[in-house]
Amino acid sequence: MNREEYLQALTDKVRPMFAEHGASVPDKVHVSVGFPSRNALSTRRRTIGQCWPNECSADGHPHIFISPLLDASDAAHVLVHELVHAVVGCKYGHKGPFVRLMKQIGLEGKPTATVPGQALIGRLNALLAELDDYPHAVLS
Repeated sequence: MNREEYLQALTDKVRPMFAEHGASVPDKVHVSVGFPSRNALSTRRRTIGQCWPNECSADGHPHIFISPLLDASDAAHVLVHELVHAVVGCKYGHKGPFVRLMKQIGLEGKPTATVPGQALIGRLNALLAELDDYPHAVLS
């Protein structure tokens, strides 16, 4: 399994978490490891994930990029954050529907820099334990 397949498998495993709140992750979401379009290496405001809306994609499906600077645990919660964007629509940014769903899912903190709450950490750790090791070497 390569890292994109790993992140796709993790996406499938978190779908029920969204469904518990009446939210549906799009059937197809492209998930890749790659640097976001801006602030990828910033020391003050580093961007560690990015969701591009389906309107930007030739095949009509959202694209999510997870920073190669992240380990499996951090990649998992960033993936959840970016999936919230894919679910509610990128047009809302970090406001309104995004904030409501991020809190329901278990993300905490400032909407532009969420962290997983204790319950979400536990759920993500259990899901990660079901997968093999993250096939990725963190960049530094």
